[in-house]
Amino acid sequence: PSLVHSESHVMGRCANYLCLGAWAVCLVGTTRADLASSGVLDGVAGGAPSTDPVANVLTRVLGAETASIFDLSLDPTMPQGFTLSTIPSPLAMLAGTSNRSEVTVKVTASGLPELAYGCAYYLRTYASMSFAWERTGGNQVAPPPNGFPPVPKPVTVAKTVKWSYYQNVCTQSYSMWWWDWPRWEREIDWMALWGINLVLAYTGQEEVFRQVYNSIGVNDSILNQTFDGPAFLTWSRGQGTFGVGGPLPNYWMTSQHDLQVKIMNRLRELGMQGILPGFQGNVPKAMPELFPDANTSNGWLDGLDPLFDKIGRGVAAGMQADFGPATFVEADGWFSLETGPWLSSQSAARDPAADSAEGSCLGGFKIPSEDEARTRGEKIRTSLTSAAPDAVWVYQGYPWFRVYSQGASCNQTALRYFIKGFTDAIPKDKLLVLDLIADSPGNALWRYPPSPDTGPFTRNASLIWCALNNWGGAVHLGGDLTFVLNETRAAMATDAVVGVGLTPEGIDNSPAYFSLVLDAPWTAAPTAEDWLLEWGAGRCGRSDVAAANQAYSLLFETVYRPGQKYLWCCSNPHFCPTVTPGEGVDRPGYNISMLRQALELMVIAAPSCNTSAFLFDLVDVAREWLSMGPCLTVRDKVDPHADPSNLTAQVTELLDVFADVDRMMATDSGFLFGRWLQQSRAVSDWDGSGGTLADFYEWNSRVQVSTWAGGYSRREWSGVVSTYYAERVNIWLNYTIATNGASNDAAGTYTAYPNMDCNFDDLGRAKCADSHACTLAEVEAECDSMPACIGFNLPGAYLKKACNDFKAASSSTFYFKPGHSPPPQRSSCLYGYCTPTTNGTHNGLDCGGQCPAMTPLPQQLAQFAAKWQNTTWNESQLPATPSGDPVAIAKELLAKYT
Repeated sequence: PSLVHSESHVMGRCANYLCLGAWAVCLVGTTRADLASSGVLDGVAGGAPSTDPVANVLTRVLGAETASIFDLSLDPTMPQGFTLSTIPSPLAMLAGTSNRSEVTVKVTASGLPELAYGCAYYLRTYASMSFAWERTGGNQVAPPPNGFPPVPKPVTVAKTVKWSYYQNVCTQSYSMWWWDWPRWEREIDWMALWGINLVLAYTGQEEVFRQVYNSIGVNDSILNQTFDGPAFLTWSRGQGTFGVGGPLPNYWMTSQHDLQVKIMNRLRELGMQGILPGFQGNVPKAMPELFPDANTSNGWLDGLDPLFDKIGRGVAAGMQADFGPATFVEADGWFSLETGPWLSSQSAARDPAADSAEGSCLGGFKIPSEDEARTRGEKIRTSLTSAAPDAVWVYQGYPWFRVYSQGASCNQTALRYFIKGFTDAIPKDKLLVLDLIADSPGNALWRYPPSPDTGPFTRNASLIWCALNNWGGAVHLGGDLTFVLNETRAAMATDAVVGVGLTPEGIDNSPAYFSLVLDAPWTAAPTAEDWLLEWGAGRCGRSDVAAANQAYSLLFETVYRPGQKYLWCCSNPHFCPTVTPGEGVDRPGYNISMLRQALELMVIAAPSCNTSAFLFDLVDVAREWLSMGPCLTVRDKVDPHADPSNLTAQVTELLDVFADVDRMMATDSGFLFGRWLQQSRAVSDWDGSGGTLADFYEWNSRVQVSTWAGGYSRREWSGVVSTYYAERVNIWLNYTIATNGASNDAAGTYTAYPNMDCNFDDLGRAKCADSHACTLAEVEAECDSMPACIGFNLPGAYLKKACNDFKAASSSTFYFKPGHSPPPQRSSCLYGYCTPTTNGTHNGLDCGGQCPAMTPLPQQLAQFAAKWQNTTWNESQLPATPSGDPVAIAKELLAKYT
């Protein structure tokens, strides 16, 4: 034993020493942990860093027995990446065999993230395992039935780019806000196994900001009106909201601060870089009263004001002292008065000259000049890095994309000069810009063309290619895998792109899509379809189940197909079970019958693929098929002009589909609203409040997934569909029956509303509008051919897919398609001002008898939502544990909806 320096030496030399035969026998059944505890593994040769943090990850995720197959080592001198080989066990070597169940997997890597990824690479590639977010099936780590296979020959994998990045500034609000340390520990383990080495670390910052503000005379009563509630903190952290869902409890701030200490320590332990938040100019609205000489307006502080530097230095020092050391800091924006990072406040920043020079864009938003940008860049960087002078500034590139994507008339020239001045002020390699929506065709910063005057679009900034593909945490399945693979490969071949990463606003959806992005820096050969088939084998736990392989192949041809439409902000997804008749609804961009076939094959494969990961995929595919198939078929038959008896029957059939979707999702914990509420309420069990804040945390959760930002974060979950969206349809039904026939002609003809128009989402102009004036018949025919079209206006021939508010338009007549009708308010005098007991007034005018006899539908829906949001969780009504057999229910529904 005194000659042995590592487990690899034990395994590699044992067969070469006949005198060690007895020793080899003694090693049978001995784990790496046993060897470590006996001191055999002490003193790793060469003084390389300890591999224990990765060994601990493997033990937590795999269990001690499986983790013991790995022999880990680090070689910081090798190129970024890992090498992988397998060694037969001592007994197998002595016997001259290579029994699959008796191998040691030797992984050597350049660093700890690469080491963890290398271990996961073996498990995914050779042992049919998979690693996914907890609500998407989690980790599938069942050992292969025939033992762990040897690697035919040593494998060397080099990483194409340096950084693997994780998180959007919104992710913690939409998906993570209620997490405790055990949940964070599991997430960090998942990060490690995917080789993530750069992580946005936003937790716990409010306590640091509170201390800084208190130190300059801003008291807690003001901060109570500044910080949003736990589920909405993203927007008070830099998006221009104040106190939404609050006030934020002190218990929350202190417990999250303690949690962030653990998070940052674990990230450092695993060789990951945590990115701390910096000050970006958003301040309490009371600041003008407290600091009348400071250049503040509407909650924003100009970056050149001395107070900005004072607060910025205080925040930087507090973050480093409490959570550091850290060499990355994040802050976004323009750093000019009244303009937040995401252009959320623009009223005082309007610039008529910019409107006339380059066209109306974003409300005439004024972009700081090149000189202003340079001055601000220098000033902001000084305060951001004051406590860590060598720190790298991380900047979400959304503000740049937001302007440039509007088109050539939208201040694009001014934007380029802003970027030139801004990036010239920051030393090269000290500015890392997240290409936040690079997976959206046509919207990647790295692809924007250079300019003869300003050079490359992002100048000397380094970029990380990022995949967003989720807005608000809405449930979603799909994405163009081929596009992702081709785009990441092309981007990584450029000098500007130094990493890839994930920036979904919410996680726990489309795990294959986001996992492919993380694999991209390591994946040189496979096609997207080959990659998905290997992913499917990992979800199944086996690669030899023909029905499962065929199912995932069909998923590649449907939800993950080349050309599959991108999930774009902000009206999507509006899946059928989450909308009322008359609202816009998503329709499939693929062959729905092929998706049904995939589900049928998954049902066949389920007995052989009895893993939580595969069953999650089965439920997710069933949910998608029911929403995009049967639900739409039934919904399209709902005729709001039908007589009450027929309309009630049509809506009852629709609600029956809602119930089936809800029942299907109830079989998997990843789709349970009750579990989400249970976990939200549980924060009050560990935040120090002794359970007194449980109702407050639940209210935050309910508001977020229902009415927040007009349903932006809608969740197609069991419990939300049955108790929230289904009841909205019932309210719609009762209102429609009560008001039916007031203004519409007979069903089957387009209904004309002279001098009226709609607020809408345009589908575009009718084709005839480009060549000649459209006739009514021509536009009706085109609207008839488009399922999404609900009507149009003439003249103009604009086809429309939604009608959110009817409004006066003296030069236009609006025509509603049969089966569609306007919102009940048909006068600006009515909208929002009618009550059950008064006729209402608008701008001082008496609206007379224009108010309907009953409460307007939007008001009824709002009243119901408020009541629903203030309901206390009842587990008997909203279970936190799954119920039902997913395979049996899927079979039943496939038979029901032929």
